[in-house]
Amino acid sequence: MMGPWNVRTAATTLFLLVIAVLAGFYLGRREPPAGAISGKILYERYCASCHGTEGKGDGPAAETLQPKPPDLTQLPVYSLDALLQ
Repeated sequence: MMGPWNVRTAATTLFLLVIAVLAGFYLGRREPPAGAISGKILYERYCASCHGTEGKGDGPAAETLQPKPPDLTQLPVYSLDALLQ
């Protein structure tokens, strides 16, 4: 049988866990702040003219550039663990 301190501790822990889960659901559903620009919009505005809409280095301005823009789809993908080593 649990003593009064253990029951209180378990109840507090459960309460905090429920609050954390509910806060996670709430924060996950929030809209981005007004004025925030998505990565897609930034890419289209600043990158797509050279790298193309698919990132393959074939945008409308690519033919005039030396060196040619790289094909971003061929860049290696790194995990956070690989970058920290």
